[in-house]
Amino acid sequence: MTSKNVITCSARPPSRSSAMAGHDHLMVIAATRYCLGRMSYIVSDCADWLIKIWPRLDKSTKTIIKRDIEDEFRRDNKAREDGGTYRPLGMDCDRKQWERVRALWSDCHGQPEKQPETSAPAIVFFPAGSLGEEVERPCCGTFYRTPHRSTCPKYRGKK
Repeated sequence: MTSKNVITCSARPPSRSSAMAGHDHLMVIAATRYCLGRMSYIVSDCADWLIKIWPRLDKSTKTIIKRDIEDEFRRDNKAREDGGTYRPLGMDCDRKQWERVRALWSDCHGQPEKQPETSAPAIVFFPAGSLGEEVERPCCGTFYRTPHRSTCPKYRGKK
């Protein structure tokens, strides 16, 4: 192999926690929400994964996940009391997996910590321009997702 065929990269790969996180841990939240209510192997895999990564998650991510899971427990409890066949947390075996996750924030008696009652929706922040909205670049006024190198005088060193 000649030196022409060798490609090197000096950039460091992302850390495990940042690679896992995605957009401010959006992927952790999305995966949890996907798994809530499923009735398959994915519930136990998700529970194992959440338990493993829990210490590495930031406080806001933990708060969102706690709220989502506690909301599903309330809905599941109500459905079970009403005697319906639909269970928001899935079958009994699935609920047991979510109880394992719930134990991460439960007190020593198995009771979940008191969460403030709120009807406010979750707030998830996204980087500017990531949702397709038009955001101007501060250097030249062009919009993100448009050509920049050839149009920005500052980028080309002319300003």
